[in-house]
Amino acid sequence: MRRRKRYRRGKKEKAPAIKNGTSIDSRPAIVDTRERFGDWEIDTVLGKHGTGSIVTILERKTRFYLIKKVASKSAEDVTKATIELLMPYKQYVHTITADNGHEFAHHEVIAKALDTSFYFAHPYSSWERSANENANGLLRQYVKKGLT
Repeated sequence: MRRRKRYRRGKKEKAPAIKNGTSIDSRPAIVDTRERFGDWEIDTVLGKHGTGSIVTILERKTRFYLIKKVASKSAEDVTKATIELLMPYKQYVHTITADNGHEFAHHEVIAKALDTSFYFAHPYSSWERSANENANGLLRQYVKKGLT
C-alpha cells in the first residue's frame, strides 16, 4: 500500500535575517596581528533541545574568555547577554567578530551600546574566528551537551 503525500500548510517563520552586516574583509589589519587588546570573537554553544545556550566571547590577544548562559538562542537574549558581558570592558572593545548565525541579527544594537565595530566572518569559514571555536571545544569538555 502506498503512503499518501502529506502537504504542509503555511510556512514556518524564519529567524530575522542579518541586515547591514560588515564583512570581515573590512576589518582593520591590526586585528589579525593580535597586537592590540580589545578585539573580540563571539559565538554561541547550544545545549540540548529547549535547554538554552551559552554565549561565549573571547579576546583575541590575551584569550580572555567570557561566558553566560541564556534561555534561548534568540537574537534578543544573545544581544542582552553580550552587552552585559562586555559593558565592564567597554573602553577595551574595539571590534567584535561573529559568524553569520541569526542570533547576531541585532548586531547594530550591540555596536551602538558598546561604541564598537561589528564584523561577520564568511559563511562556513569558522577558521576566521579560530580562537573562539577552539575555546568552545575546550568548554565542551567540562560542560557537556545535557548540562547547558
